[in-house]
Amino acid sequence: MGIIKPGTPWLDTNGKIIQAHGSGMLPMQENGKTVYYWYGEDKTDGYRPLVGVHAYKSTDLLNWEDCGVVLKAMDSMETFNEPYFQELYGHLNQEEKAAIFTDLHKHTAVLERPKVIYNAKNNNYVMWFHADGPTATSTANYAKAKAAVAVSDSPCGPFTLLGSYRLDHYGGEHYLHNPGMARDMTLFADDDAAYIIYSNEENYTLYISRLNDDYTMITSGGVESPGYAPVEGVDYARVFPMGHREAPALFKHKGKYYMVTSGCTGWRPNPALYAKADSILGEWTNMGDPCVDDVKRTTFDSQSTHVLPLDPDNGKYIYLGDRWVPDDLANSRYIWLPLAVNKDGSVTIEWVDEWQLQL
Repeated sequence: MGIIKPGTPWLDTNGKIIQAHGSGMLPMQENGKTVYYWYGEDKTDGYRPLVGVHAYKSTDLLNWEDCGVVLKAMDSMETFNEPYFQELYGHLNQEEKAAIFTDLHKHTAVLERPKVIYNAKNNNYVMWFHADGPTATSTANYAKAKAAVAVSDSPCGPFTLLGSYRLDHYGGEHYLHNPGMARDMTLFADDDAAYIIYSNEENYTLYISRLNDDYTMITSGGVESPGYAPVEGVDYARVFPMGHREAPALFKHKGKYYMVTSGCTGWRPNPALYAKADSILGEWTNMGDPCVDDVKRTTFDSQSTHVLPLDPDNGKYIYLGDRWVPDDLANSRYIWLPLAVNKDGSVTIEWVDEWQLQL
């Protein structure tokens, strides 16, 4: 039992500010108890240079032990000669290493919204994140628009990056010249399959794509795969089409699927919307803003990143959000609030200055 105070500084067990922004949470059963792993962007040095993905673990969601940086950024190609990186990537040729370096370059890459799920088939941990940065034809920070995947045998890493990819595209009239974009994203492990949810079509439409059995690629293979011919409703679904949504956080309650999202306004907060569906790749219905008495209509000055089950049988969840501080990203705050799924199936998020967390 403990107290959550949204928006106040949160320190790990070493007394340091927790660096887990744009985060995801992975609960695992270990030695008869639930251990929570919290993954997020390490913003110690601000937007750049990149540090990587930081992980923490806890048994009570209040006291967090530092697991360190579990996916590390790199200074130069020479970094591959260091023992840590040699162990992970020593088997690759120079061309393959160059591709990895593009996604981990401290000074040019964008690494956002890392999420991790457990793959029982392979007994390993799979991380996906939004991998962006310049391309051969553009110097823009968000030109690449890919999703990257990494794997580890341990929830505390190190994670080995496998590559980054463009994902699905429905073949309609939107962005045919630039298909398969993947930006803000999350993961969701269902009973029989796992899915990646991401902003596509220049952030105008959210997609949900089914992952393969290893969770390391979407079932359609992505837009660059030979014979690419995905089937809507089987391989992928489009949600909030042309709605300009990002920051998806998906969860399941009593057989129904729910997804909380934000609008696309950069670091500035905006009103949340949530959608509901009977099938994860089926038709999604916009249910409106879940926030109660959010006078400023800013999702209580936060942006969604994850929804964690707390007492799902009684409709109790935790909304995890970021309160970004653009000029001091290292000190961006975490907004954890009670999220309720009510008896009528509606979702509500209410502000509380502090609340008691009871596992």
